[in-house]
Amino acid sequence: GVTILAVDDDTNTLSLIDGICKGYKVLRAQNGEEALEKYFDEAPDIVIMDTELSVIDGWEVVKHIYENDDKAFVIMVTANTDQTEVKRAIQFGVKGIVKKPFSQGKIEQYLERFSNNAPMHKRVETHL
Repeated sequence: GVTILAVDDDTNTLSLIDGICKGYKVLRAQNGEEALEKYFDEAPDIVIMDTELSVIDGWEVVKHIYENDDKAFVIMVTANTDQTEVKRAIQFGVKGIVKKPFSQGKIEQYLERFSNNAPMHKRVETHL
């Protein structure tokens, strides 16, 4: 199945993401350091991450992820959607940027997009 890593320092947001991602395995992290550890230990398929995190900020985390895996599927969640944030996200290669507070539909759209674009070998694996 598909594993999602949800990263936010706010447990309410994590619970919200949990609820939206029913049917997926959801891992949680509450700061940037924990996010990187879980990312490299568990190799999740999708990362839904806040930009503002303690210890290591969300953009730093994304940079590390993409330096190691340029095909990563990362969605950034942010309360601040000024153009520099958006440009930065595109530069890093993130697949989406969602404004907080976000709607369930927005996240679901990205999950659907992921499923439709999942590379064949990933898709086959889920049928074994």
